[in-house]
Amino acid sequence: MKIFRPEKNSKEISNFLLNLRNKKYVRANSLNNKLIKIKDHENWLDSYLKNKKNKIFIIKINKKFIGYLRLQQKYNSYEASWAILNKFKGKKIITKSLRKITKNSKHSYKAIIREKNIASIKAASNAGFKIKKKIKSLVYMYK
Repeated sequence: MKIFRPEKNSKEISNFLLNLRNKKYVRANSLNNKLIKIKDHENWLDSYLKNKKNKIFIIKINKKFIGYLRLQQKYNSYEASWAILNKFKGKKIITKSLRKITKNSKHSYKAIIREKNIASIKAASNAGFKIKKKIKSLVYMYK
């Protein structure tokens, strides 16, 4: 497994991110569960990568993209989100990757997860995040 941080947008990375983000099982657990249009995605990704405080990491196995993690700076902390291809779920890949990208103790990290998304709550918990509060159907975890 390899985690890398792309410095700029590429068609391959953009297509992978959009296709994974638009998968039904990913949208079901996303805070925004709408389908993302290609043009909207390209505009978002360009602006996201231009802000050097935002970070996106691609997870690869055998030179194939299998997932991503995002850290978006919001106020004084980073908000984390992630997705992985179905066939790689349950292998602790997200837990290991999340632990690695949030190890900098100078920063604080937050994840907002749907209460029904037990796998992501478990992954975040195993990566050192603690549940701080629950509001409606959302769980707020901090590290």
